[in-house]
Amino acid sequence: MQNSSQHALESAYSYEQRQFGALNVDDYTFAPQRVIAKFHFHARPAIVFAKLADHENMNQWVPMIKHKVQVNHNNSITPNQCNVGSTRTCNFGGDILSETIKYWDEGECYAYSVAPGESSPAIDHLGVITVESDGGNGCIVSWRQFFNPKPGSLKAKIMPFMMKFILGKALKNISKEFGGKAI
Repeated sequence: MQNSSQHALESAYSYEQRQFGALNVDDYTFAPQRVIAKFHFHARPAIVFAKLADHENMNQWVPMIKHKVQVNHNNSITPNQCNVGSTRTCNFGGDILSETIKYWDEGECYAYSVAPGESSPAIDHLGVITVESDGGNGCIVSWRQFFNPKPGSLKAKIMPFMMKFILGKALKNISKEFGGKAI
C-alpha cells in the first residue's frame, strides 16, 4: 500500500499517454515519445509554470543556451503575449533552432515544435511540458519529446541520449530555485 507522500509524486499522465488535457499529440505528430524527464518541485504549479514559460530567460536553466532567447509574439493568438503562434529562436550548442508554440494552457501545459531545417536532427517534433499539482504545495513537471530521427543525421542517433541529459539537467537547475527531485 502506498502512503500519501508516494501517491503525491505520481503524475496523472502515463508514459504512453498522448493526450494531456485538451492537447492531443496526434493533432501535431504521430512520432513516438522518445524522451521524458519528470521532477517534483516544492513550489506551486503557477510559479513553476511561469519559470518554464519565461522563454527569453531559458538560458538561466537550460544547458547549452548561453544567450537570451529571441521571442516573437507577432503571430500569437493573444497579441504581445505568449500563446499559440509565439516563436522562440535559440542557439542551442551551435545549432539555431526556431520553435513555435503549438498549444498553450496557461499554468498547466504548453507544446512547441522545432521547425524542420538543417540544424534540427529531428523531424515530426513536438515538445510537451505539463505542470500538475501534487495535491499539496508542490507540483510535478513532465517534459516529453516526441520526434523521429532525421534520416542520415548522425546527431539524430545520439539525440535521445542528449535530450534526456539536457531535460534532466534543465529541471535539476530549476530545482535549485524551488527545491525538488527527479521522479
